[in-house]
Amino acid sequence: MGFPLFIILQLLDLLTTVWFTHHGLREGNPFVLWFVKFMPSFTVGLIVIKLWAVGMGYIAYRTANRLFFRLTNPLFVLVVLWNLYWILVTT
Repeated sequence: MGFPLFIILQLLDLLTTVWFTHHGLREGNPFVLWFVKFMPSFTVGLIVIKLWAVGMGYIAYRTANRLFFRLTNPLFVLVVLWNLYWILVTT
């Protein structure tokens, strides 16, 4: 379930981040803020980052690197919950 869950979490992070940035909240990840400066829009930059992340997840899946998913999936659960918290607090 590692790779499918990873993809779902990336999609949820993308959707919640796009939602709250379009409603006046600010992205908190400094790498994302730096990277999106080179993209046509914040959303395009975020999609590129998420595609890169899914690519890394695919490599981990193909090489049977379960540690990757044991470390990243709980982290992204927290990120999505954090995003949802701010969405609920600000609406």
